[in-house]
Amino acid sequence: HEEAAHTPLIFEGDGIKKGLKIEGATSLLDLGPTLCDIAGAPVAKHCDGTSVFKQITEGVDDKERMVISELGGSQNRKTGKIPYAQMVKYQNLKYVHFDGLDEDAVYDIQADPHERKNVISQHADFVKKAQDYLAKMCESKERIVENAVKEAENLEITMKCSLDSPERWRAPDCARHYPEEMVSSKKKPQPFVWK
Repeated sequence: HEEAAHTPLIFEGDGIKKGLKIEGATSLLDLGPTLCDIAGAPVAKHCDGTSVFKQITEGVDDKERMVISELGGSQNRKTGKIPYAQMVKYQNLKYVHFDGLDEDAVYDIQADPHERKNVISQHADFVKKAQDYLAKMCESKERIVENAVKEAENLEITMKCSLDSPERWRAPDCARHYPEEMVSSKKKPQPFVWK
């Protein structure tokens, strides 16, 4: 799993310390908030990432941070199943949960970089901490399934959409039952005006 989750996050520019390596966990979700901080722009309140601006400019490192990675959550069109996995990275430990498997896993990335030995029995405190963090930060299994089913139902509609003018999507007839605000083609087309 490390090959997929361990993605470099590299910054270069004025004010960024050269050769600095952040030891604490980071996420690609941190990219947006960090770029906002660099530009002096406000960070959206609903943003999942955390700015690493202080880490890259002042060398302040957050080694206690946990980051989450999720995979899947879409309905398989052939089987109807909705596979998904969640991972929590904290220091040298990684907790992995695959929905539908009997046992979760914990790997010590430093001692076992190829993740071959499940050491979950040795890290009960971390497992509890990771599960609590997932419950706090991620959607429930029920919500993931609900979203996947909606996505699968709407895929047919999405695939049939077309542009009826250069700037406006036209929903297909099979979408006419959706609320007015979701289907713009129910309204009489208005000419596009550049502002």
